[in-house]
Amino acid sequence: MLKSTQRRKTVLGVPVPRKVPSVDVKKVAKAVGKASKQVGETSKSVSKDIERVGNQAERLGKILG
Repeated sequence: MLKSTQRRKTVLGVPVPRKVPSVDVKKVAKAVGKASKQVGETSKSVSKDIERVGNQAERLGKILG
């Protein structure tokens, strides 16, 4: 009996592995959640700083003008 040889599947000429390592969706979702929370906190902090600078510039303009 002859064994048939299996060819590796290719996509656009790149060989694709037979077994794809599993990805833990919960870990990925948790990491994305933490990153988005950090971005939100940073943007709030930056906007507060910009508002403070604007207020100080306004006061300085009133004093000088």
